[in-house]
Amino acid sequence: MRILITAALIVVTGLVAFTYLSTGEAGLWPRRQSTEEIRLRTLEKQLERARRQVAQARRTAGQAGADASTAVAAAQREAERLARELESLLAELRRSAQEQAAEARAGAHRRLEQARTKAMERAEKLRRALQAFQRELQ
Repeated sequence: MRILITAALIVVTGLVAFTYLSTGEAGLWPRRQSTEEIRLRTLEKQLERARRQVAQARRTAGQAGADASTAVAAAQREAERLARELESLLAELRRSAQEQAAEARAGAHRRLEQARTKAMERAEKLRRALQAFQRELQ
């Protein structure tokens, strides 16, 4: 009996770890994500990667007494690219939200509408973080 309980705990822990590593959310099963949510998660990861690269370049430049302007310029280009992609995604989310609202009025897809609203909020949060990052680079 003890072995069964231990095995069950190991399996559950493995599922939670897999879900967390693959989606970034804790849970037993990964929830279905829309293409917008997947794109948003990708943009968030790319912004974080750009931040880490700039921080690393500044640390390296500070230690070696070198110039970090090349890395900062590359990060600025990446931030501008991310901003364009984010604006495209926000426009798509708004359009999709309007379509979903029309369907919701017809009594369908309430969960999907909530997911899109949540994705929209995350996208707005990412936009603010991206703008702060761009200000930091200037």
